[in-house]
Amino acid sequence: MKHTILIISVLAISLSIISSCDMVNKPHETLDTAQSLTALEASSDHDTASGTDTYIPETYFTETDAAETDTSETYITDTKTEEEPLIEVDVAASELGEYINDISEDDAYQGKSLKLRITDADRAVLTAIIHDNTAFCSDIVAKGSSVHFENPIQMYGNFEFAVFEADGVVVISKLYYNFGDTFAFWEGGTGEIHTSYDQKEDTTTSLYRDDDGHLKYFRMAKKFDANQFVYGVLYICTGRDEFYSEYGSAEVINNKLKFNAEKTYTLSEKVDLDALFDSWRRSECKDRNYETLDEWIEANKSMEPKQ
Repeated sequence: MKHTILIISVLAISLSIISSCDMVNKPHETLDTAQSLTALEASSDHDTASGTDTYIPETYFTETDAAETDTSETYITDTKTEEEPLIEVDVAASELGEYINDISEDDAYQGKSLKLRITDADRAVLTAIIHDNTAFCSDIVAKGSSVHFENPIQMYGNFEFAVFEADGVVVISKLYYNFGDTFAFWEGGTGEIHTSYDQKEDTTTSLYRDDDGHLKYFRMAKKFDANQFVYGVLYICTGRDEFYSEYGSAEVINNKLKFNAEKTYTLSEKVDLDALFDSWRRSECKDRNYETLDEWIEANKSMEPKQ
């Protein structure tokens, strides 16, 4: 039996289908995609689970190491500015985005390099260059360590670029939903988390700061994180109680990031699957070959749906 793949209008769905909890400092708060289960997940409570089966690289760089990463589709390869000194600027993390947006549109800053000291993140320093009305970061220095990007990464675009400090850890991340790159700096060490669509790991992980200023982590099943429309969960779910997401605290132990689970959610705890299936059946996107959700899930299992 095969599923009929359909283009649907998610506006017909009532948001009451998705269950949600109160939230503390949403990991996805900058993304406004009410038609996506992932965005709706961002309105839930920040609690989380263990990390034994999640991709957390064990490679950590020191102050003389260089981390190589480039997740932006737009990048430049040369940020040398031998003729002019860096423009030094003190700016708060909360004002960084607005500041970068303003100077990126200013012709006077085109081709200029900046030394951005983040005043509320232990004065972490980002070296940036303005090129073609876009800001790129080539170096990060924080807590006595540094990372250099051979291909400078774009700082703002259709993703979230965040800088903050929590519990003595400075975090710089570039994320699209929960996918992307995160760099953490603490006294005497650093850590990295990289998640992408094509890696073999089946979860994504990011760091954030809660309302009390503590370092937290958010982890999600990759196949649901990548889902972009409400009914899409029906095509990829293989069980009512499969892992959906988790939240918890993050801390540095033995010079490495460790994660402590606080809350784990299954799919059925986050999504009212029966209501979703019934709505799908009543819409123009009905498939009469499946009368119940359980029949549909069994068919998904046999098909081994893509993640």
